[in-house]
Amino acid sequence: GDHFVATFNAVSSCGNHAAAATRTALELRDGAAGAAFGCAFRVGIATGRCHVGNLGSNDVKAFSTVGPAFQQASVLERLTRVYADETDGGRTTENSLVLTTRRTCADIATMFRF
Repeated sequence: GDHFVATFNAVSSCGNHAAAATRTALELRDGAAGAAFGCAFRVGIATGRCHVGNLGSNDVKAFSTVGPAFQQASVLERLTRVYADETDGGRTTENSLVLTTRRTCADIATMFRF
């Protein structure tokens, strides 16, 4: 399936990037549930340092994100497929999930009701 990456606090400063990322993920999840998209939004969120920008050699450069937080978010996004299969009986279009690292949960714990 298709996927995209969103970074917060990378190119321009973002006051509380963990909360902004979580808010965006929840809006995607809730929007998919309310609309007849026929797809699921599965999101992995991690907080930490990454290198973001045009990376590569003098000959070839690409806008990329690399670092431990990016890897953690990627793994969490892939794990949502496992949890979706366990929780929705195979109806993946009806279930969108958001998984975060423990650090991100600590950063946003007082800002959301779960």
